[in-house]
Amino acid sequence: MRSIDDVLWLRVLDVVAAFEARGYQHEAQLVLSVSDRLEMISGSYLFDVSDSHAAVSRIEEGHAPAGLPGVSLSERELAGLYLGSVQLGQLLDSGRAVLESGGQPGNWMDLFNAPREGFTPHGF
Repeated sequence: MRSIDDVLWLRVLDVVAAFEARGYQHEAQLVLSVSDRLEMISGSYLFDVSDSHAAVSRIEEGHAPAGLPGVSLSERELAGLYLGSVQLGQLLDSGRAVLESGGQPGNWMDLFNAPREGFTPHGF
């Protein structure tokens, strides 16, 4: 039996460093626009993932490469993507993320899927 508990919390403070250090199973390009209630990481980030690694760069608003899918979400949903505890498709389906551009389904929908979600045996 599996229970649902709040025992692992994460707040990504450096989007570029965190997501470049993470592994990936799919290749794709995607722009994530992050809104952060504390304004620490608000902005748009270009993810270019190949060979299981990401090159992530912060881009100026309105300067995303044409034709790439773009998704808006909050810092909370970003943490879930990092941990692999939620899939991008789930966030879009539930309205916790919004597709801004490039609505064609593709590998980018699976970009943050992880073989195992984050786990900690310690509560706090």
